[in-house]
Amino acid sequence: LDRLMRGVRTVFRLPRPRSGITWIVEAPRLVTRLIADRLLAEAYCTEQWGRLWQLGQPRFESYIGRVPWVLAPEYRHPETLGQHADVATQLSLQEITGNSSGLHGSGVPEAKIASGYAAITVGLALGTMAREEASSRGTRGARWALRRPAAYMRMVGPPTSTNLAAESADTFRRELPRRMGTIVGAYRSTGYFGSIPDSAEDSIRGIAEQASASPSLPT
Repeated sequence: LDRLMRGVRTVFRLPRPRSGITWIVEAPRLVTRLIADRLLAEAYCTEQWGRLWQLGQPRFESYIGRVPWVLAPEYRHPETLGQHADVATQLSLQEITGNSSGLHGSGVPEAKIASGYAAITVGLALGTMAREEASSRGTRGARWALRRPAAYMRMVGPPTSTNLAAESADTFRRELPRRMGTIVGAYRSTGYFGSIPDSAEDSIRGIAEQASASPSLPT
């Protein structure tokens, strides 16, 4: 896996050509996104939390600073798709549910695969928001994260989200209700109705309350 991802990130880091049609010259970077998203979803669905960190943590020199490469705007807003993160997310979801033969062969249903990818998407959005807030750049609300509200039943599962966010686990958990509210609000501002299932909202509040009451929770 390490060797594969080194190659993937090498392609992702290639300098942009000085000439050519943008959607063509940036296409290899989109392919790296599809590969990484699929591996992240497979790791999530099989509860290999350490692999999530392994896949997402290596740093990238983005125009917003040095951040985990999966949190870089260049990853989430590919030029090939006109920087439309929601289109890229939908494309990844189609690729993952259609071609994850390993998960299908293990009996993982498509609904769980979609839910796992939704969880990854929200986790990366929360990590991005945390870093934007820490750097005083503000946040755009990450409305692209809320593509399938009903699928987010397990979205706060991966413990690695706290590490990618570069803040303590307690802070990350305490801020979950506010940040999720920001994501939902940004999604609704585009004219779409989106909400978090009641059971997921209860889970988010419970995690935040536990973090407030027990500040020694591990990262």
